[in-house]
Amino acid sequence: LDQIVGYGVQADQHIEFLVAMVKAVKRTVKYGICKHAGLAFTFLSVVTLAQNDLKNAQRYANLAMTILDRTNGHGSGGLTYCVCATLSRSWNAKASQMIGLFHQGYHGSMGHGDLESGLMCSYLSLVSSYHDGYPLQMVNTAFRALTNEMNLYNVSSNIHGINQFKKLLPVLIGEQVVDWEQIAL
Repeated sequence: LDQIVGYGVQADQHIEFLVAMVKAVKRTVKYGICKHAGLAFTFLSVVTLAQNDLKNAQRYANLAMTILDRTNGHGSGGLTYCVCATLSRSWNAKASQMIGLFHQGYHGSMGHGDLESGLMCSYLSLVSSYHDGYPLQMVNTAFRALTNEMNLYNVSSNIHGINQFKKLLPVLIGEQVVDWEQIAL
């Protein structure tokens, strides 16, 4: 079911996502916690947050992280860290805490061969670093390294967002000048 839940999210198939998520949570309640339960509660957190229930969304995200810790992670750990940090914990966590979660997600995902989730965690860590005021030169260098890593593994997800930062950061650090006349055309 965790693969169906992931597919439902990536392919924008809302019904399949909801059905798989509800079944996964129901099976967890009925049969107990397994290594896939963290992802189910992660997405339950997302659905609850979409209903503007921040308190329960946070509870489900915390439960997902606890399950992940107690089952020693899993291949879907990167996705769990990624979703919990961006959609649930971002409402009340400091950027440094979120960056830590993204780093854990990166290492867990890459260790399990889930390159896409790992590189997504790396991307979101850099976005959080930018928004938290980390030195722009460091963030720019890290975005370049991420691009190289994505090319190495032939992963193209998030490339649009990465390209936007790759255009913005050189301007902000003074490596490139904006041609305002060309932009106005």
